[in-house]
Amino acid sequence: MANPFDDYGTVSGSGPGFKPRTDGDFVRMKQRVGDALLEIIKQSNSLRQLSTGIGTSSDSEALRTKIDNVRHSTLNRMQSVSLNCHQLFQLAETEPDRLAAKNMLGKFQKAVKDFEDINENTAERLRRAYTQPPPEVSSSRGFMDSGDLVVDDDRARLVRSPGVTSDEASASGYGQQQADQMYASEDEISQRAERMQDIERNIVTIHEIMRDLQQLVVEQGETIDTIEQNVEEGYRKVGQANQELNTAVRLKKCSRRMICFIGILVISILIALAIIIAILASVLRNKN
Repeated sequence: MANPFDDYGTVSGSGPGFKPRTDGDFVRMKQRVGDALLEIIKQSNSLRQLSTGIGTSSDSEALRTKIDNVRHSTLNRMQSVSLNCHQLFQLAETEPDRLAAKNMLGKFQKAVKDFEDINENTAERLRRAYTQPPPEVSSSRGFMDSGDLVVDDDRARLVRSPGVTSDEASASGYGQQQADQMYASEDEISQRAERMQDIERNIVTIHEIMRDLQQLVVEQGETIDTIEQNVEEGYRKVGQANQELNTAVRLKKCSRRMICFIGILVISILIALAIIIAILASVLRNKN
């Protein structure tokens, strides 16, 4: 079954979705992409700033939740802009429009790459934060001898073991409160794993967006290259025309000066002849 909106944006059509494309469609789509791109850059900068708090004294679950929200919001916006870029090229019918679409696509590619780098940096910060050594737990007896250190180390390994709960650790002689403070619960461990997997999925989606944009560049490359060549050729011809015009102006000025010079010379000769004739006529009258 044909899509009733296949004719949308075409010059002619008869389907229920037919809507003639106007010159303003490209401008509006370009504005939409531009506004979304600015928002993506703003969100990426915010994400970069927030991620610096991971693993520091300002780190908290609220901070990481906020980072997750910014990541998802930015990624959703990028997916929409990727589709809009395709539409932008479809609406670009003139050479200036296609060049403007290419310029916008280049800026979007850079924003996507920056966002990818920020996500990878965020993932690395989380990995380091999750693998940081636990804080030291003080002994109720103050100083510990070497035997205490061995026993405590054995208990710590027990708490680290997968599947060992804090209750089991407490039963082994390791304090319940100490175990809860040093190591995350099973729910927290699951949450950490889910967060890391979510970031990895985001990075995979970003790669898909980048491949899609690269394919769009390849598809439009020949057309854009031809346009750029035509523009360069046009600039070259305009330059030549300007040079020829300047030459013509100089020649015209020179010709005017030459005409003036010849006119003055002719007048001077006529005046000289008139003076000579007048002198000769005066001499002849004196002789008579």
